[in-house]
Amino acid sequence: SVAQAQVQFGPLLPAGQDRELVFRLSAAGSADTVMDILGHEKINQLQKLQLHDKDIAGDIEFSLDLAARAEPGKRLKVTGVAFDGSMTDTAVQNLPLRHDLEQAALVLTYQQGEVHISGSGLLAGIQTDFAYQRAADSSMSLNLKTANESAVVAYLQERFNLPVDGAMRLKVARSEELV
Repeated sequence: SVAQAQVQFGPLLPAGQDRELVFRLSAAGSADTVMDILGHEKINQLQKLQLHDKDIAGDIEFSLDLAARAEPGKRLKVTGVAFDGSMTDTAVQNLPLRHDLEQAALVLTYQQGEVHISGSGLLAGIQTDFAYQRAADSSMSLNLKTANESAVVAYLQERFNLPVDGAMRLKVARSEELV
């Protein structure tokens, strides 16, 4: 549920003529509410954002801007979606490589098909700072940095059967470009 919300909608006039409408929602509440909004049949952004198969929980403050075309006698057509938000006490399950993110704080932006997410939290049980970007053409970049701790070594031993010991810090950068 949304604890607070502010809604702007317009222009309402001239009725009966083609109009470019703007709908703005600023709200705070549960991440479930945002997922319900983004998954609404007229907005339909979960697949585009690759969130359709993720279990996401946490508290969020966000603004959502929708642009739509209204033509007399036709259904409203969404022509643009932009989203800015910040999340606290976030948990995301079913990330790539069977990872989960817990106790995270995130900053999220989505506009014109581009996604930017940055923050910090426990990724696979390891304190991690990260930045993720995905462009409209699906090219992506991911940067991760962990603290110097024994949990990193335990992860590498368990996941990759590497013969390492002690404590370690990781910095990982990955990018993919579609050609």
